[in-house]
Amino acid sequence: MRFTRESEHAMHGLEPWFASRGFSLAVALEEHGNSICETTTAHFAAQFETLMLDLPRPDAPAFQRLAFEETPRRLHRLLQVALRFQTITVIEREYRWSWGILPRYGITLRHMLAMVRAYFESARAALALDSLDRHHFELFERSVLEAVERSAPLETLRLHQPYRTNGSNGHRANGFSRH
Repeated sequence: MRFTRESEHAMHGLEPWFASRGFSLAVALEEHGNSICETTTAHFAAQFETLMLDLPRPDAPAFQRLAFEETPRRLHRLLQVALRFQTITVIEREYRWSWGILPRYGITLRHMLAMVRAYFESARAALALDSLDRHHFELFERSVLEAVERSAPLETLRLHQPYRTNGSNGHRANGFSRH
């Protein structure tokens, strides 16, 4: 996933939806927040059982459980701010800040993107969205994923790129562009 002209277009397509539906969707997310966050926590914990489990810590299981419970709640609050203020910028800034801390605990871009995807999957299951809102909610998810990716230091993005070949001779294609 890279930030492209297509994603800029998607963001512009979100602006009217943010204006007309952002606040009410933030309220709906809040009404279902506990179940969305609990489902996200369970999914993430099952997917990454040993993440943040620092066995030399005397409180290792409790620390891991707390981190797994609070991370979706923090994302939940960020998404509500983005919906209410009609901007993705707050998410990108928050994740940019987090790059100074989370890698110390083994958190990678892969983990961050997985958390966002798990949250949106849980939210879609909890909310009764009509087809128009479903479409825009998917655009919103894509915009959030791209904001998280844009927030990452460039060296992290290079490490995250899947192995690709140029298709004709099997040599690795190394080109990467943030935009």
